[in-house]
Formats: sequence, structure tokens, C-alpha cells
Amino acid sequence: MRKWLIVVLWISSTVIVFGQNKEISLNDSDILARELINEETKLYRIITTNGSVYFQNENGTIRNVAYYICGTRSEPIVNYKYEILQKDTVITITKSFAYVFSPDVYLEPKIINEFVVEQGSEVYFTDCKQMLFSTLNSLEPECFIVKGEQMSLHKEPSIWYDLIQEYKQGGYIVSKDGYSGLYKITDLKYKQLKMMNNYLFRGKLAEGTVVYVDRAGQEYFP
Repeated sequence: MRKWLIVVLWISSTVIVFGQNKEISLNDSDILARELINEETKLYRIITTNGSVYFQNENGTIRNVAYYICGTRSEPIVNYKYEILQKDTVITITKSFAYVFSPDVYLEPKIINEFVVEQGSEVYFTDCKQMLFSTLNSLEPECFIVKGEQMSLHKEPSIWYDLIQEYKQGGYIVSKDGYSGLYKITDLKYKQLKMMNNYLFRGKLAEGTVVYVDRAGQEYFP
């Protein structure tokens, strides 16, 4: 008797089903439809004449694993890897991916960004890492430039801070000379600015007055 391993995971409202990791051999007469479902990864969804669904990668390998059940939508899970490569002052950001059924086999990386930094600078993603993993294809990771005791964002490398803290993707508390603010939202006028929850920050003005600040920069005084 053939045994099958079925694992069901809940992610948001989507059910992800993993079946046995198995390569499939199909004849042309078995294929009812073949549809490109991921342009970047060159992944195809194949529907057979008996109603089965399979996936074919750019190498032509057909497998029956890793698909969403979400209405009529079937799409495999892909893990993306972003990496910072530094050669002297030239920074290169690359992106590659691996299918969930071959998690350690990443395809040839592609360059998604390249820029130059000042001599003596080092570049990192969040948490001082130079490698980042995500299931988000649209992710554009921010790079932090570190030179000595100062930091900057690669989007504005000429503006230096004493500290940059990320509180959400694309959202930062920036600090300089003892004062902090929300990047691109408020001035650097708060002392001891800290995140209270997903929407509110707490700090003090120069004279010591306690103030709460929301993500839009609106101030509230208790």
C-alpha cells in the first residue's frame, strides 16, 4: 500500500497542502492545460485530462507538491534570498529563490540594486545581517550604511544618524545628538522616543514634557 504524507498549514485564510515530493512523467496527451503562473521563476501549472494539478519548473521537472488551495488558484511556495555583496566601496544587492520542495537549492541570483558608499563603510540589512530570507517577492529590503559610530540609509547616504531603529518595514526611529524622530514624518525633537504599540510612540520634549506621537506624526499630551 502506498503511503502519503499530508501536512496542512494555516497561513492567514489560505490552506497550504504538501503532498509527497514526487517527480511526475506526463505525455502530451495527458496535459489539458499548461499555464505560466510565475514569470520570474518560470513556473508553470499543468492540469491533466483527469483533473490533477502539477507544477513544472524552468528545467522541465514536473512535481505534485506545494500548492495553495484557494478557490481555483494554485501557486507554489517560493523562498527568496536577498544578499549584500561588498567589494571595497561598491555594494551589490542580489536576489535568488528556491522552491519549497528543494529549500537548499537556490537558483542563479540576479542583481536588483547596486550603489557606491564612502570608503570605510559597511552595509547591512536589519539586525546587522548581510543575508535576508523572505517569502515576499515584492520585498525591497532597506540597507543600513555604518561608518564608525554613525549610520545612514542607502536611499539617503549623505544624512547620518547616531542610531536607526526599524519599527516596521520602511519605518524608522532615527536619532542624533540625543534627539529622535520618525523618519520622514517628524523632526528630531524628542528624547527617549520609544514604540509603545503598533500605532503609538512615547517620548519627551526638550523641557521634559511627556508626549505621545502616532505614526502620522500627530502629538498627544497626557
